[in-house]
Amino acid sequence: ESTAALAGLLKGAGNRFGIGTAYLPSISESKDKGGVIIGGASLWAINNGDESKQKAVWEFIKYMISPEQQVIWNSQSGYFPVTTKAYDLQSMQDHLKQFPQFKTAIDQLHGTALTEATKGGCVGVFQEARATVESEIEKMLQNKETPDQTIENAAKTINSAIENYNSNKK
Repeated sequence: ESTAALAGLLKGAGNRFGIGTAYLPSISESKDKGGVIIGGASLWAINNGDESKQKAVWEFIKYMISPEQQVIWNSQSGYFPVTTKAYDLQSMQDHLKQFPQFKTAIDQLHGTALTEATKGGCVGVFQEARATVESEIEKMLQNKETPDQTIENAAKTINSAIENYNSNKK
């Protein structure tokens, strides 16, 4: 599950049972052979030409990325703070001390070496590729496809989508 669900999981468990967290496993002990990447929700601002709306949006973004709001964002959801200054605040340090489950993913991400594999991808067909991978894995888990068929079908569908995307972006 995503760290974005962590606050809800902890709230749902209450005092009835504990919720533990752990690092995602790696295929190698070597830090240059893998790691974790950040993903998830995004906040977008579109320029529609209305200067007063642009100024209001900018004020809202500045408010949302302030360290104080990022502590609330993290503690109420589990999403990572987008500014490292949030970690300097006593409220964040207290939160992580009280709920160390939030610290697990943060520590793993901060301990991940920057490599080509961990810098994150930029794919014009990301949503389609993600949906394809999810769909193909589901078929494999339901024994409708073999692992080899899953990889072959996902690669074929995604490569076709990338070719189509690239041909329309020239």
